[in-house]
Amino acid sequence: LAHDEIAVDFAFWTDLEGRLLGQQEFVRCEEARSTFARMRSATGDLYFYHGLREQAADAYKQALRIHPANGTAKRGLFELYLSVGEIGKAREIVASLPAEESGKIVARRLADRVSEARTMQLRKNELEKALLARGGLPFNNLIELLEIYQKSHHVREFERLVRAITDQPITPEAFIPLAQVCFATGKTPLLLSCYQAYTKKNEGDKAGLSHLAATYVVLNQPDNALATLRLAVKVGGKGMQESLLQDARFEPLRDNTEFQDLCRATEGQ
Repeated sequence: LAHDEIAVDFAFWTDLEGRLLGQQEFVRCEEARSTFARMRSATGDLYFYHGLREQAADAYKQALRIHPANGTAKRGLFELYLSVGEIGKAREIVASLPAEESGKIVARRLADRVSEARTMQLRKNELEKALLARGGLPFNNLIELLEIYQKSHHVREFERLVRAITDQPITPEAFIPLAQVCFATGKTPLLLSCYQAYTKKNEGDKAGLSHLAATYVVLNQPDNALATLRLAVKVGGKGMQESLLQDARFEPLRDNTEFQDLCRATEGQ
């Protein structure tokens, strides 16, 4: 998200908040206040997803100023506080939930999340301290730390650690869990950089090349996908060609002449 886009968003909502809360008719309308608060919470969710925790918090708080009882904004703010280890503030959110039975059920569930988050935060601190002290960690611990970052929305820390890992030699066996945790983030460009780093160091791994090509397809980069598939076919021969024909990930390339030629070229090998 561009800084100017974020600035425009906050300028718009700051102005809108003032105008809405200045109208008594709006203030008296519970449904209207709830609707606008949910809309603002949605942008808070977007900021949170991109790791912009400060902007997310401001958006959620703005939603609560518009509608103080809004459950969507409270849940978003609760998740954010958990992700940064601010357990006390998370507990305050739980305490502010309605007292009726449905609220109690939610409160119990959220209270469990507080406990889980505390455990995860302690483990995160332990691993980070060990990483700093030793200058490295066993690979399984690095994957564990990545999973903690992913679950707690520490986007920048996650990306930084992935880059550090891919700067080192990676075996095919170790690459699988790394790719899986990158895939879980839903960020295809990050997965792409991971596959690129791996295949650069393991040029003869046809499976790695096919994963890289498939990622290019998802990103709508057919030329890069085809160039990578040529390398995969060079390594894997006819077996690779048969795999390409059966692999649903390359369905968008089926009508591409170069892809068809690539498959036919291997038939005579």
